[in-house]
Amino acid sequence: MRQSKACRLLQIPSSSSPAVSCYLAPEMNIFINKRRVLGALFLAASIVMLILGETHLKHRLGPVATLIYWTTCLLATLGAIICALLDLSRSVRESRAEHRAMLEQAIHDIEAERARRKQSNPAVPPESR
Repeated sequence: MRQSKACRLLQIPSSSSPAVSCYLAPEMNIFINKRRVLGALFLAASIVMLILGETHLKHRLGPVATLIYWTTCLLATLGAIICALLDLSRSVRESRAEHRAMLEQAIHDIEAERARRKQSNPAVPPESR
């Protein structure tokens, strides 16, 4: 089974399924994992702050503390959104690179098949027609 260009760039060994080897392998680029973990932490913090702010802390915080609390919650949410957008951008880049590699491979295969057919069936001279 052929590996995709994105998997080869990340130096991920192939397995039975290209999707598994490319996207769920433990040898993934360390920056991708850190970005995803950071995004998940931002999202978890936002959810916990939302639940606590609407239940337990709703009537316990003063006006200034409430403003600081919800601003912090907003910043955590924005952090999660930024991490998600960066991950989306990386995924689009990888998808384009993989699509380009597949197209180049298809063109190469077609040219190789054409060359093979020319070698096995030499052109018929015009006099024999």
